[in-house]
Amino acid sequence: VLAAPTDQDVLALKQEALHLQEELQTNFRSGSRGGRFSDIQLTILEQPGREQLTQALEHNHYQVLHYAGHSNLGNSGGKLYLVSSKTGLTETLSGDDLAGLLVNNGIRMAVFNSCRGSYTATPETNGGDGAGNLAEALIRRGVPAVLAMAERIPDNVALNLSRLFYRNLKQAYAIDLSLNRARQGLISSYSSNQLYWALPILYLHPEFDGCLK
Repeated sequence: VLAAPTDQDVLALKQEALHLQEELQTNFRSGSRGGRFSDIQLTILEQPGREQLTQALEHNHYQVLHYAGHSNLGNSGGKLYLVSSKTGLTETLSGDDLAGLLVNNGIRMAVFNSCRGSYTATPETNGGDGAGNLAEALIRRGVPAVLAMAERIPDNVALNLSRLFYRNLKQAYAIDLSLNRARQGLISSYSSNQLYWALPILYLHPEFDGCLK
């Protein structure tokens, strides 16, 4: 899901989606773990509003929602910013409403390349007024896995992270191991002194084995 309302900061979203699509079309069968290989298909949904997103989830059988855009803390489980089809301006979907939508439609993992999708170690960026975030809302409602960024992540790093993460998922690694391998790739690309590897935060239900089937 690519959402860039005209009243928010401009983001280079389409490039990330196209590079990820190219990555997923690459055949890694010969190097996959134990010969296993996952066929991951990507559907790009550009500039959806609440209604369009709801229809897309209800009419298809997706396992993963990957959102690139803007989000924030909020009193109803955080806020996801979508796009009004009439004005092009921000249309807000609360984290609680998003959680219900994802659970009802069988989503097993949500990935947020956006700001304030989870709590951080810095108190002033956490609102301090009891405001919730998307990751907390989704995990609480039963979404098995949520990957969110602790801080704003640069576009080039987000692109690299996505490619590394889904490359490992495609090779049939579990979600947590795929993220660990992606983190190591970020360290190799930018060094451990650049804390980009620490930005992605993974939440997993203890009953979930982390494998997408």
